[in-house]
Amino acid sequence: MKNIFIVFFTVCAFAAFSFAAPAEYRGKSSFEYKGGITGKPTVEEMRQAKDEAVKTAWNNFTAGLGTSRKSNYEKNKPALNINDFVLETYIIDERIDKKMKIYEVTVRIKIDETAFDNKLKSFSQAMKRDSDEKSYILAVFVGREAASETRFDDTKTSVGQYEASASAASGRASGVSYGEGASAAAEIRGSEVSVKEKTVSGGSSESRKVLRKYNVMPVTDFSNAFNKVLTESGYEAVQYEEVLECGVPDMEEIKAQFAVGDELAPELKSRLNRSVKECDISYIIVGYVDIGMPRNDPATGLKEVTSSVSGSVLDLRPRFAKVIGSVGSNSFRGRGADDGEAADKAVGKAAEAAARVIVDQLHSKGAY
Repeated sequence: MKNIFIVFFTVCAFAAFSFAAPAEYRGKSSFEYKGGITGKPTVEEMRQAKDEAVKTAWNNFTAGLGTSRKSNYEKNKPALNINDFVLETYIIDERIDKKMKIYEVTVRIKIDETAFDNKLKSFSQAMKRDSDEKSYILAVFVGREAASETRFDDTKTSVGQYEASASAASGRASGVSYGEGASAAAEIRGSEVSVKEKTVSGGSSESRKVLRKYNVMPVTDFSNAFNKVLTESGYEAVQYEEVLECGVPDMEEIKAQFAVGDELAPELKSRLNRSVKECDISYIIVGYVDIGMPRNDPATGLKEVTSSVSGSVLDLRPRFAKVIGSVGSNSFRGRGADDGEAADKAVGKAAEAAARVIVDQLHSKGAY
C-alpha cells in the first residue's frame, strides 16, 4: 500500500526563483614544502596544496547545508566524489615564504548544486522504490494577501507607595498608601514636627499582539513549483480534490480560518488529521507563506515583493501525531516590471525552497 503525504500550505501575499547559477566558495591551504633546487615548492607540492584548498572550500559549502540535507550528505559521503560537482577552480592568491618553507594558496571554486542535489536524491528510499510503492503527496496551497493590520499599545500598570511619619511634643501623624499620582494626607497636631518619608514605586506592562486579516486567493504558480520539486524527488503529487471522498474539510472552511490567523483551529486540525489518516495518509504538512506588500526597488527601478515560508511536518501513523520536521521563515525576494510579476517570482522562490527543505527531511527519515 502506498503511503500518502498531505502537504498543506497557505500562501500569504505581501510580496522566479533560480538555483541555476553555480555557487562559489573559497578555501585556503598552508603547505610546508621541501622544495627543489630553486628553493621553491615543486609542481607536485603546489598541486597538493591546491587540492587541500579545494577541500577546504568544499567543506565551507557543506557546512552551510541545512540540517536534514547535511545529514543525508554525511550518510552517503563515502559514495560521493567532490570532483563530480566542482565545475571550475581559480587560484586567487598564492604566497611563498622561502625562509619558513611555507606555500599558501587561496582558491575559489564553482559548485554544481543541482548535480549535487540529484546525487543525494538518488540515495533516498523514495527514488529507489517502484512507482506503485512511492508515496502520494497531497499539496494544497491557499494564497493570502495582507488586508489590514491592527496594533495594540502595551498595557501598563504602575504602583507607588508613600509612607510618612511624624513626631511632635504633642500630636500624631498618619501614613497613607496610595496609587501613583495621588496625594499624601497627614494629620498633624502640635507645634513641633519632624517628618520622615519614603517612596516605593513599581509596576508591570503587558504586550498586546498585532491583529492581521488577509484576502485569500488561489496560487497556481506556487502549487506547480512545489509539486515539481516533490515529483523530481521521488514522490507523487495529488490534488486536494482527489481526496474529497476521504471526508476532508471543505477548502472554503480552511481558507476562512487562514484569512484571520496563522493556524487552523484545534477542531478543524483534528478533523483534517482524522480524515486523511482514515484514508491511509501517513504524513501531513501544514504551513503558510507570508508575502509582503510591493515596493519600488531603487537600485533597479523594478517592483519588489518579499515572501517567507514556514510550516511543520506531522507523522500520523502513531496513535498521536508527532512533528518530524519543519521549514523556517526564510525570506525570498522577487522583482518584476509590475506587482504581479514580482509577487509571482517571490511565491515561486518560497515554494521551491520550502519543498526542498521538506524533501530533505523526508529523505533523512527514510520516508517513501
